[in-house]
Amino acid sequence: MMELFHPESKFMETLNKITDMMILNVLFILTSIPVITLGASVTAMYTVTMRLSRQEDVSLMKEYFQAFRANLKKGTILWMILLLAGAVILGETWLLLILNLPIRSFLLLLQGGLILFYLSTLFFAFPLLAEGKGTVKDVLHEASAMPFQRFPEFLALMAIHLLPALFTGLLFPYIPNIFMIWGFVGFSVSAYMASLVLKRIFGEKAEE
Repeated sequence: MMELFHPESKFMETLNKITDMMILNVLFILTSIPVITLGASVTAMYTVTMRLSRQEDVSLMKEYFQAFRANLKKGTILWMILLLAGAVILGETWLLLILNLPIRSFLLLLQGGLILFYLSTLFFAFPLLAEGKGTVKDVLHEASAMPFQRFPEFLALMAIHLLPALFTGLLFPYIPNIFMIWGFVGFSVSAYMASLVLKRIFGEKAEE
C-alpha cells in the first residue's frame, strides 16, 4: 500500500497528471472568458502541454501565465485572423447550401476542401506559436503547409479535436454531464494528446 502512494509510483504519476490537466483546464477557461484573449490562452495551454509531453519539469501556473503574457499580442492577432477567416468560410458554406446553383455540388466539394485546409491551419497554428516559430505571418505560412508535409499527423489531430465535438453533439441529452467533462479536463486533455503527436514533428524539425 505504501508503494502505491510513493511519489514515483505509476499511481501517483497518473494522479499528478490528472491534477495538472484539471488545473490547466481551469486556467484556460478563466483566461478565455474575455473571448478576445482566446488565442493567447490556447497558446499558453500548448506551451505547457508541449513541455508535459516531453516529460519536462513544469511550474504549471507560473509558466502558463508567462506564456499567456508573452503571446498576448501575437496570439490575439492570430486568433482574430483565424476567426475572421472562419466566419467568411462559414458564410460561404451557408450560401452554397441555400442557393440552388447549377454547379452547387461541385462548389460544395471545393468548399469542403477549403474547410479541411482551414482546420489544418487552425490545428497547427497555435502549437507553432507556442513553440516560438516566428511572426504571425511565419506561423500561418508554416501551419498551412503542415498537412501536406505531415498528412498522417494531420489526420490524428483531426480525430483528437473533432471526435470529442462529434460525441458532444451525439450525446446532447446528457449535455450537463458532457459540459462537466469539458469544464474539468476536456480542453487540456485534447491539447495534451495533440502535443504527443506534435512533439514528434517539432523534434524532427529541430534536428534538421
